[in-house]
Formats: sequence, C-alpha cells, structure tokens
Amino acid sequence: MDFKYFTLLLVFFHHTGLSEITASDDWSYIGDNGPEHWPDLCISGKKQSPINIATEDTVKIDLGKLKFTRYDFAFQGKITNNGHSIQVQLCCVPIHLEGANLPSTYILEQIHFHWPAEHTIDKNRDALELHFVHYNEQYSNASMASQHENGIAVVATLFEVC
Repeated sequence: MDFKYFTLLLVFFHHTGLSEITASDDWSYIGDNGPEHWPDLCISGKKQSPINIATEDTVKIDLGKLKFTRYDFAFQGKITNNGHSIQVQLCCVPIHLEGANLPSTYILEQIHFHWPAEHTIDKNRDALELHFVHYNEQYSNASMASQHENGIAVVATLFEVC
C-alpha cells in the first residue's frame, strides 16, 4: 500500500472543544452518524473538530517554523484500540513541539489514527488522518492541560492511499 503525504495542518483544541469531542459518543465511522453526517452532528460550536478547510476562504500568514524535537528517537509506548481509533500512548522519551507562534513548548502525549480522515479540505475527505497530540509543558499532564485554552496542540497529517 502506497501512502502519499497530502498536507499538514495545526489544530488547537481549546478546553471547551476538546471536552465536547471526547465526551460524545454520537458519532461513528459508519451509518447515520458516519462521516457524511458529521457536519450536521457537529454544527453548534466554534472550537471543535472536525472542520472543513475551504481553501478559497484561507489566508496565508507566516507563523514561523514548527520545531519538532526528538521525533526521530525510538520510544516505548502502549498500543490500544479505543473503539474509534488505534492509539499509541508514549512513554519515557520527551518529544517536543514548539515554534510557529505556539505560546509554549508542547510535549507529545500520544498519536492516533482516523480512517477515513476526520477533517476535510474543500469537502474532500482523505483515506487516513494521523494526529500527534501534545500538551503544554506548563501543565503536569494532558488531562490537566485539556482544561486550559493553551493546553493542547494537535498536528494532523492527512494521507491519500494510492
């Protein structure tokens, strides 16, 4: 299977949006609550996921470069199927994200996959989306960080399957 890197976007989940996402079981990958219905299920908030990126409405700004520290290190982790995704909980190696106008340094907590992708670009949905979930280093863990607007930063990578 040939995976082609499609795009990279940075998404901040503010505390209200993150709690709304994780608390809801009203979505799925199939049926009446599947991807084609997500825009209707997730219509009420301003700080939420998934989103459609309408390229005609985007504005290009220079936020500087993201700095990925220790992303090339081997690490230990625990792989689980949480019912919606395959998740890798990281352990023992501090992996960091900073720059690009982020207010702090963020520690990589876990990665997980979504298939099909959650986010769309011009209403086109890719086959796979990978999330790198980070928490602000000023908080002791991701759970504490998720209670603050500057607490969580997620880097999402979209893939086409060729």
